[in-house]
Amino acid sequence: GDPAAAGGAGRGQRRDVRYYAIVLSDPDTGQTIRQWSSHNNGAFDPGAHQIEFDIPLSTFAAPIGAASVKLWGPRLQDLFVPNANGALFTLSGGMKGGLPLASAAPPPGVIMSGTVIQCYGNWIGTDMSIVFVVAAVGNTLDDPANVVIDWKAGTPLGSAIAATLRTAYPKLKQQISISPSLILPHDEVGYYPTLSSFAQFVQSVTAGLLGNSYPGVQMMAHDGTVFVYDNTSPAAAVQLAFSDLIGQPTWLAPQQLSIATVMRADLLVGSYLKMPAGFVAGPGSVVTPGADALSQFRNGVAFQGTLQVNQVRHVGNFRDPNGVSWSSTFNCAFSASPGAAQ
Repeated sequence: GDPAAAGGAGRGQRRDVRYYAIVLSDPDTGQTIRQWSSHNNGAFDPGAHQIEFDIPLSTFAAPIGAASVKLWGPRLQDLFVPNANGALFTLSGGMKGGLPLASAAPPPGVIMSGTVIQCYGNWIGTDMSIVFVVAAVGNTLDDPANVVIDWKAGTPLGSAIAATLRTAYPKLKQQISISPSLILPHDEVGYYPTLSSFAQFVQSVTAGLLGNSYPGVQMMAHDGTVFVYDNTSPAAAVQLAFSDLIGQPTWLAPQQLSIATVMRADLLVGSYLKMPAGFVAGPGSVVTPGADALSQFRNGVAFQGTLQVNQVRHVGNFRDPNGVSWSSTFNCAFSASPGAAQ
């Protein structure tokens, strides 16, 4: 297959080069244990390992499963990586500039980072592979964390969450952007074995606290940072280009869309995006007059406006030439404006 092929807007308009980089590191020292990449010293490596992955991302209050990354053809000494379980795992991906006149793609970036909760190698005939199952935060009911909240009456929730995360996950950074008006008239104390169960508590106790339309506080993690947000702080929307899209957006439910794009790392759960407006006009576009004029509507997007991302799924098959085999799908909800409470 041609790893440089990507199907912009479903019609192969982009000819950028697929990019990935995997780093496995020690959680205590940060020392790199193993690393693999499609680019060595910044140059594309045509002999890079084949990888396949399926990475679902959501808020901790609505978890949708762990990520799975499979790497084909590792060295024999890499087939059973020592100390892989519990290691930190970072996968960067996206598109890099390729052939002349290639479209300007968002730069590659981290699309998933977390803790390896299971790692296993396989050797069948002449085929060797290694699989990593990765969770954003590796704690489970069998390996609980020390997530304790002590939310005092009359104090903002933001300070209580900051103290909780600082104690339970001292190595994770925090970015808390929630309303300072989240205050209870009574103390709220509790223990939670996982960040998911803690996030579910926070979301349930805050939903509707500032009015019927207030969605509550959400949490998600990305690249070593826990993000806590409630849509009350201004956020800039990422403008999509028509050539970013793979096909047209589709309805999921009232006011909710599914949008598929060439793989990109700049849109996270909680991010805002803005749909491209108008019709594409330029080299390669065709305008048909007369009775066939409706055909020009394929050069525009059927939906307009600003949306907020609530789920992401990155799917990759490095050597499959199909454009959708190196893509990102975003489940979004329409938003009045970035930063407005939903």
